[in-house]
Amino acid sequence: MVLPDLLDSGLYVLFCGTAVGVKSDADREYYADPTNRFWSTLHIVGLTPRLIAPGDYRSLLGHKMGLTDLAKARSGPDAYLETRDFDVERFWLKIRDNLPVNVAFNGKKAAKIALGLDHVTYGRHGTPRHGSTVWILPSTSGLGSRHWDDRPWRELACEYMRLKGLNP
Repeated sequence: MVLPDLLDSGLYVLFCGTAVGVKSDADREYYADPTNRFWSTLHIVGLTPRLIAPGDYRSLLGHKMGLTDLAKARSGPDAYLETRDFDVERFWLKIRDNLPVNVAFNGKKAAKIALGLDHVTYGRHGTPRHGSTVWILPSTSGLGSRHWDDRPWRELACEYMRLKGLNP
């Protein structure tokens, strides 16, 4: 396993990527590459009250958020991952066993693989999967910056605030 899941039952949001990056693998920290805007996005859109450093990723549990990936045995850019690297069945078992309120895919590729779809759109998706509402968010990877749009992230933040009983 490249990085262990950050999971607990009753999470408000479980973020799912395709696989951890090379720097995250080397540093043993989720979203460690400084070109990845994951941590800054969480803070800017209001999902975290402060900017969290990659080395402090475990603190997300205190905010009722978690992290996982579809490829747990391999790291690297999406372009180097193969179909056999993704364990979709295991991913959905985690969802069933931990029941997060929302599953948020960090990027379209992760969503397409997990949902078995050829085409997906950003935002909230109607029918819950295993009891969790599915969100597809623009990738925070530096490689995906040309498709960057924080609006779906802000919509998720509004839902998160609603779950916490706060007015967004």
